[in-house]
Amino acid sequence: MLMVTMVVLVFSSGAFSVMLYGKITGNDWRFFANDSAAASDVAFAESSGPLPTAPIILPEPTPVPIKKSVMLDAPQIMQLPELPVGCEVTSLAMLLQYAGIQKDKMALAKEVKKDTTSLKKNSNGDIVYWGNPNNGFVGDINGKMKGFGVYHAPVFELLAKYIPSAVDMTGSSFDEIERKLSENTPVIAWTTTYYGLPRNWVEWDTPTGAVRTTFSEHAIVVVGYDDTSVYVNDPRKPSAKFKVDKKTFIDTWVAMGQQAISYTK
Repeated sequence: MLMVTMVVLVFSSGAFSVMLYGKITGNDWRFFANDSAAASDVAFAESSGPLPTAPIILPEPTPVPIKKSVMLDAPQIMQLPELPVGCEVTSLAMLLQYAGIQKDKMALAKEVKKDTTSLKKNSNGDIVYWGNPNNGFVGDINGKMKGFGVYHAPVFELLAKYIPSAVDMTGSSFDEIERKLSENTPVIAWTTTYYGLPRNWVEWDTPTGAVRTTFSEHAIVVVGYDDTSVYVNDPRKPSAKFKVDKKTFIDTWVAMGQQAISYTK
């Protein structure tokens, strides 16, 4: 008789099994209904499959503290005479060579993405239609015909080809550039050739919208800083670690769109 009862218990529904067990043993089945642990056990007995597991949440990496001052020894490469408007790829060559990747400026000049939109001027000689530097290098990078330059996105794409841990820092604060330098990693940033606020803005239309810029647009490699100055490897200068007033540099960098790219070691 006991065996039959046990079979019935196995094949009965969960709730009916509890009531039947109470009938046989004399225990009040409502004891289980009021006991959360017992109720949980009954629910688990009726469920199928493993219990759900909590997601594993990895801790965020601790940010590198910003040092009071930094000075890095990155290669100094001049864009002239071969690349009169090739400051961006020359700066990229400096960054790659610092990382131990031996790419020269001329090879990078061939590889960087180009926007080949033809230049058009109005009757006054003003540019009214040309390429978009956000899409690729605009004009002739070798300087044989009119050239302009390129912004961070195409240069970042080329950097990522050689360093998969490339980081586009555009739009970040200057503190993040200092933090990257504190990790002993240089940063390519966009400024002007004279390290002052842009003058003589120009605007032209492109296949992907209007562009407002300046022909003084320039890219350099930030290699150091302290309380009052920023130090750069400028592809237009023969010596490394060119000193620039810090506030002036930051103001100009912001005016040029806070463009910056680097990589994570």
